[in-house]
Amino acid sequence: MTNFDSSNTEQGAATQEWALVLTAHESWLKQIIRARTGEPQSVDDIFQQLAFVACSRGDSLREIVNLVPWFHRVAVVLSARHRRTMARSKNKIVRAADASLQPVVSTGLELLVNAERHQQTRQCLEILEPRDREILVLKYEERMSYRAIAELLGITEKAVDRRLDRARQRLRTELNRLGIHEHNH
Repeated sequence: MTNFDSSNTEQGAATQEWALVLTAHESWLKQIIRARTGEPQSVDDIFQQLAFVACSRGDSLREIVNLVPWFHRVAVVLSARHRRTMARSKNKIVRAADASLQPVVSTGLELLVNAERHQQTRQCLEILEPRDREILVLKYEERMSYRAIAELLGITEKAVDRRLDRARQRLRTELNRLGIHEHNH
């Protein structure tokens, strides 16, 4: 067996060992992540990140003396990072909503109606899944091209197009649910 084959075998065994340990701790780790993020839909993604961090350590599982506190610390750090990312994304969405509503009003009543519509649009954006908000922000706030978004997210341009279509449709659905109808310009 060559060194390359031996190294791959050892790495595979270490990864399997981590997988068993992660499975044993998965339930409470996901509870910690859910409690820290407040977003049940993000738990699996963050747990995957935690698993990646653990498995990337290679065979150093035996070197971690206090495994439970280490897992807890990694879960807390990843959850905090996720919250910061979502807060930044939410702020960008708010700025995009603010920028998209150019005042074209001639009466106080129109101003009031537009302010109400603006608030409802912001609420609808916040209701969307983080993945939908993210792609809308990248396209409309950051003004990124399909190619740039595809490179950033590691997907194809066609996948970007599909995600944008779905995100726009979900936003329309939420707007319609609140009685805000699109105006065709």
